[in-house]
Amino acid sequence: MLHYHPVPRVRVRCGEGLKSIFQYRQFDRPYRTSLSIEEVQSVIVAGGGGSWSYVDMEGGTSWTQTNTLAMKPGWWRRLLLPLVQRQLLLSTRRAMEKAKQKLEADE
Repeated sequence: MLHYHPVPRVRVRCGEGLKSIFQYRQFDRPYRTSLSIEEVQSVIVAGGGGSWSYVDMEGGTSWTQTNTLAMKPGWWRRLLLPLVQRQLLLSTRRAMEKAKQKLEADE
């Protein structure tokens, strides 16, 4: 018998006034997940999404992440884009380091 499991839909409130819905598109844990960013309320962000894949390997897990962030049009976009890219990279690295620490502490 097949069981239907709805994919998560999460309301997110981030810094800098960003509010949105993270709608998972694929939720095949523990192998891969993906989501789209919907119903965005932001001055600079129009939308985006991401995907994650996990592969068991000897001694751990190989993890791959891809992010997309669409910015609203405007003259300021060229000025802010490098800052937004750097902030996204740094916040992703911090979040993954924190997740790694938690997972390793549970072992």
